[in-house]
Amino acid sequence: MEKKYKSIRNLAVLLVIFLLGQFSLLNFNQKFLVGEFFNASREFILLCYPLVFYYYLNSLDYAELKDSLVKLIKALIIVVVITTIVGFLFSIPFFRTYTSRFGYMGLLPKSITASYFYISAILFLYYLVLYENAKKTLLILTLIASLLVGTKAIYLFLLILFTYHFISQKIYLKKEFYIFASIFFTVVFVTYDKWKHALEATFVNLYRIFKRDGFITAVTSYRNLKFVSNVDAYLSHWKWYNYLVGGRIASCPLFEMSVLDLFVNLGLIGSIYYLRLFYKLALNAPKKNESILLFSFGSILIVSIFAGQFFSNFSAISYTIIIIYLIRSSLNNRIKNEI
Repeated sequence: MEKKYKSIRNLAVLLVIFLLGQFSLLNFNQKFLVGEFFNASREFILLCYPLVFYYYLNSLDYAELKDSLVKLIKALIIVVVITTIVGFLFSIPFFRTYTSRFGYMGLLPKSITASYFYISAILFLYYLVLYENAKKTLLILTLIASLLVGTKAIYLFLLILFTYHFISQKIYLKKEFYIFASIFFTVVFVTYDKWKHALEATFVNLYRIFKRDGFITAVTSYRNLKFVSNVDAYLSHWKWYNYLVGGRIASCPLFEMSVLDLFVNLGLIGSIYYLRLFYKLALNAPKKNESILLFSFGSILIVSIFAGQFFSNFSAISYTIIIIYLIRSSLNNRIKNEI
């Protein structure tokens, strides 16, 4: 009962901060508050969902849950990977990520869901291969399929994962790496014209945006322009106290950058409180935290800053929470067994 009361208290603190932020907007327009309060409340409820889900998962018996949950996650990964690859090979419109850009996401409903699903799946399979000596076949297929999705969030994550693996596994000390790197860059140099034209044809729309509006606009998918217009709107309506407790203007679109969207909902105080609570619930582990767990949490958070819709996307956050829960719980068991 003590834990239940504590969880209710934490959510109540967030609710008070949210209400203070929303009611503070009454100072400049009473109709504004009444007309948009319910839309802003929906965003707040979505923000609370990850915390409630973690409270629930942390109350379960991992030993009883592990086998069935791992089988379910693997089955989902296999289905999504197969439909992604089949969609690419046979150019099936139903499996496309975008209508006017390259990408196939299989049976997943949205590009943002596909991004976080594949990121979570790769993290989970990477952990199984490194820490539980699982076969690499499914991980390799998932990595290949992830390249076919066509979202920049996945490409950013793969770059972060490669860097982490390169450093943590000390690949730079192995001569095989330098042999492979030499061959790779030689092939890239020799076939420069071919792969350049192939990339331009594959990402033709993205390339057009780059030529017309610049690198930043292309990389952020116009989020930089949305950022400027949203900042102007909030500067004209917010007072100094809104920076502390927030005040979501529901008529403004989301920034689609997780930290900024969290900030406008809860302000500086609420955002710090929320992230601290989320971190403690996600990494509810012994003091001996493995680097893979910290990397999993940190890499997803970094990607969400650019990709957005992390805390407020029901399906994306669900996949991520379950994967981090499985990695963390498995590490906890390993540490207990070592002790």
